[in-house]
Amino acid sequence: MQFFPRKAISGVLWKDKKIVSAISTIHDHSMSEVQRLVQVDGQFNKADIPCPKIIVDYTKYIGGVDRADQYIQYYCFNHKTQKWYNMYKRVSFKFLEILKYNAYRLFLLSPNHQTVANSPVMTYLQLSRQIASSLIDGYCGISNKGRQAAAPVQSRLTERHMPNIVGNKSWCHVCWAKVAAGRQEKRRQTIYGCNECGKHFCLPECFTAYHTKAKYC
Repeated sequence: MQFFPRKAISGVLWKDKKIVSAISTIHDHSMSEVQRLVQVDGQFNKADIPCPKIIVDYTKYIGGVDRADQYIQYYCFNHKTQKWYNMYKRVSFKFLEILKYNAYRLFLLSPNHQTVANSPVMTYLQLSRQIASSLIDGYCGISNKGRQAAAPVQSRLTERHMPNIVGNKSWCHVCWAKVAAGRQEKRRQTIYGCNECGKHFCLPECFTAYHTKAKYC
């Protein structure tokens, strides 16, 4: 712990979990106490630790902006980078974190979202996880870089299919598709078809076209 008095300004460096620095115009080098968990003989107990009064007052009267920065820092995902244009990304993500914290504060203040029956209040971490899950729900996946794989070939073009009598007469599947596409005027009925596909086909043209061409109509 170090003090740096300079006329009407007093500066202090105090090591808690990390080094905390503060400057004040209304404090001197007076001390106070804070409670911290201290490990003694393998057990953690609360103990009074000397602390500068400037730090104690700051913790007691901390403002909304500082509290927001404190919460955001707990689960911060921004990292330092050497690329200059990533600065704009960090600014954008910082705004998103501020919006998320503001939403959390409004959630706690809203009477329509209060918990019931002594159930615990939603934490900031739980809210962050819910937002992340909602954003990636249905959109997560592994993107393959490089050349995309070819579309899978349909089984009707690769497997062995044999013509056969499949029952009563019915409309030829290929003829029906061609008439619907405007490429043929009349459709025909037939008793022949493919048992594997479960469709009727005229022999041999329509049967061959369906099992050899991706666009048979």
